[in-house]
Amino acid sequence: MKKVLLIIILVITKQAYSQKIKNVDTLNFEKINTAVDTNGLLNTMSIYKITHYPPYNEKRYELSKLLVSEIDFINSFYNNSLFYELKNSIANLKTTFPNLNLTTYENSVNQFLEKKKQKEIQEIYNDSLNKVIMKEAGLASDIKKRKDADDLYKMRMYDDSIQQVNKDKENAIEAENVRLQNFVYRNECIKKFGKVKGEKISQGQIALGDTKQMVEFAWGSADRISNSISNNASIEIWYFKKYNTFLSFRKGVLFNYVK
Repeated sequence: MKKVLLIIILVITKQAYSQKIKNVDTLNFEKINTAVDTNGLLNTMSIYKITHYPPYNEKRYELSKLLVSEIDFINSFYNNSLFYELKNSIANLKTTFPNLNLTTYENSVNQFLEKKKQKEIQEIYNDSLNKVIMKEAGLASDIKKRKDADDLYKMRMYDDSIQQVNKDKENAIEAENVRLQNFVYRNECIKKFGKVKGEKISQGQIALGDTKQMVEFAWGSADRISNSISNNASIEIWYFKKYNTFLSFRKGVLFNYVK
């Protein structure tokens, strides 16, 4: 009976020791995530104190050094408002430490990007509006000159001038509308397919490996669609009259084109 009790005690002690070692080998993110300053940013001095308590363990020590170093790095980006660099650093840090709470940093990046987007859109609208106002001012000036003219020949000249101003105004508005549409279309492409691929698609560029959705965004709807079988595989063929080109898709992916 005593031997059985001794064996049970040894097993329990071994399990407790193993759990203790396991806890030492990992970082306590529940405590680390509360180590923030008044601005909600992770405080490396507080984290250093949390992670460097005895008994020391080489794995935990190296992880904590890396963690403190990375947090100092992203804090420098945050304090200098380098939000594009901060976004990349957050992604890298989350890959290494997935349990780390980076909500404050992510919110700041998202707010910055949203403000930048709204500012760009507002600038385009303001630019368009100013150009229209200038055209209307020129039109009003021409109308006044027409009313003051006594000579029929001059009146006809002013009439022609007003028509030209109206035409220029319409052209200017149309051009600004096209420019705004292109801006919205480009942003939509980048949002759907990423910056590099989205830029190319917004310029009408396609490549082998593109999906049908990418091609539709770049070239629009096909003028004719047909299907065939090759090597026991179903092939969908799109024809674009504008580009005089046949595109071949297999499993929804562009793998060949013929002009």
